[in-house]
Amino acid sequence: MAHRLRSLFHFSPSLWTTPNGSNSLEKRHNNNLQLASRLGEVVRDRELYKQLLECQGNDAQTILDTIQVFVNLRHQLLDDPVLDAELRPSLIVAAQRLAKKSKLYPDCYELKKVILDNPHPITAGGFADIFKGKFEGQPVALKAIRIYQNTEIEHFLKVLSSS
Repeated sequence: MAHRLRSLFHFSPSLWTTPNGSNSLEKRHNNNLQLASRLGEVVRDRELYKQLLECQGNDAQTILDTIQVFVNLRHQLLDDPVLDAELRPSLIVAAQRLAKKSKLYPDCYELKKVILDNPHPITAGGFADIFKGKFEGQPVALKAIRIYQNTEIEHFLKVLSSS
């Protein structure tokens, strides 16, 4: 990752957690505005945006996770609807493009700690298998999309990124 882009994404996870202390809400709000400013700078600056889309590996993963947290928690992070209305759509598009180029996705997209009742699907459709399992003690149905060839992977990513 280029130095300027790296410096924009070098921050502490405390930017989106509640710090302890007497001025914690004010500090958190200031940190969130700083993060919004950094993200906005990247999506508005053509050269930084190109650098963002060229990221791979851990750098791409860090950026994808950061954007996803920001998009998910934007109402808690920002108190500025104008900034949110301008920034959020640009960040979503940037994350989709980076995910496609890096072949990565935000960590929160992966469902972890799932316990399958049976390693074999209970039913199957044209594109997916359905499994029965448990997640956090609750019964769940899990849909696992089947992908057989690279062309199907590219088609699936295209469909996923357009929705």
